Amino acid sequence: MFELRSALLDLDEDVERLSRGIKAAGAVSAAISQDHFYEEGLYAVCDYLYEAQKKLRRDLDRCLEQVREQPPEVAG
Repeated sequence: MFELRSALLDLDEDVERLSRGIKAAGAVSAAISQDHFYEEGLYAVCDYLYEAQKKLRRDLDRCLEQVREQPPEVAG
């Protein structure tokens, strides 16, 4: 169980880095002029990534909650 908990905590850090990257890409998208050729496509990609990140965060939080509820294994 310890290995699973450790892996989930590592994944939690990765999800946070992903979230910061998506926010940065969204800021770039917002900064691009409305008449710029790539603005709409960049916005669509940012929106897709944001939605995927929200679902990943939700699912990871559920996994972490279940691991926290598990009693620690007794070494035998």
